Amino acid sequence: MKIDTKDIDLPKFRALAGVSRSAHSWPEDYADENGKYLNQCVTCNEHFMGHRRRNVCKLCDAENQKWWDSLTDHEKREHIAEVAGEVRRIFGPNVEDQL
Repeated sequence: MKIDTKDIDLPKFRALAGVSRSAHSWPEDYADENGKYLNQCVTCNEHFMGHRRRNVCKLCDAENQKWWDSLTDHEKREHIAEVAGEVRRIFGPNVEDQL
């Protein structure tokens, strides 16, 4: 099937092509059925391409992983307990029963 170039929005196409090559994108997701969605990172607000359920770009994910790896086991347990407390505060003390 031949695509008529008149039907292509070139500025939009170029913008998407740039996003797909961005360091924020997840090229390893592209082969998946849902791997080429345009998303916006919840941390840095940059647009990136990746799986439709991703909400963090590759660069921010790497920074988060470095931060997590720098914590001691005790600090990790404290952080997990803090997040669990926030989840219970928002969703109620019996949130585990709802899962």
